[in-house]
Amino acid sequence: MKKILIAWLAVFCLGFSVTGWAFPELTITDREIKQEHYLQVYPKVSIAGELTVSDKINTYFARNAEMAFRQYEEEKAKGVKKTEENKYVKSYYGDKYLSFTANGYMYYHGAAHPLSWLDGVTFDLATGDAIPWQKLIKEEDQEDFTLEAINSKILNSTEKWRSWLYRDFAGLKKLPRIYYLDREGYIHFVFGQYEIATYAAGIIDLNTEKQCK
Repeated sequence: MKKILIAWLAVFCLGFSVTGWAFPELTITDREIKQEHYLQVYPKVSIAGELTVSDKINTYFARNAEMAFRQYEEEKAKGVKKTEENKYVKSYYGDKYLSFTANGYMYYHGAAHPLSWLDGVTFDLATGDAIPWQKLIKEEDQEDFTLEAINSKILNSTEKWRSWLYRDFAGLKKLPRIYYLDREGYIHFVFGQYEIATYAAGIIDLNTEKQCK
């Protein structure tokens, strides 16, 4: 009995070890651009043994952060008063892809309410490139990602936001662009405020219930 327990424990430990080292070690530290009414938090990524890929991902984030801050400064110079915040958070890390969401809001002083958003970006870990969702669809799931299939998913949803869709909304005219991968690798499409529904619907997060390949 003791030998059986030891053998079982060895197998368990081996399995745990393999799982624990399935992907290269990923380290993420936050960088900030901060002013009185502005906050941009973006990641600096370090993937063990993948310096080129890490640098490419970091260049993407740094350039986007710089562009967003430059736009804020230009508006500020013109007398526009607004508060803006944006923060990236890792949503998925697997053997092929690394995905982030970006949660943010913008409030023009004196406006009735702020404008919030949920954005996403997914990187191919073989190249470090940000990639569209079409590149991570499994062959057997292709039919679930046609415009017709996605519209059916939206119009037949049982989520609360379904009742807030515009009355004349009959479906998307083109395929969605913004997406992210959740922690299990499921693909989510994101629709911003006013995009397909009223402000009351908030940000619409559509889980396709299909995992990336």
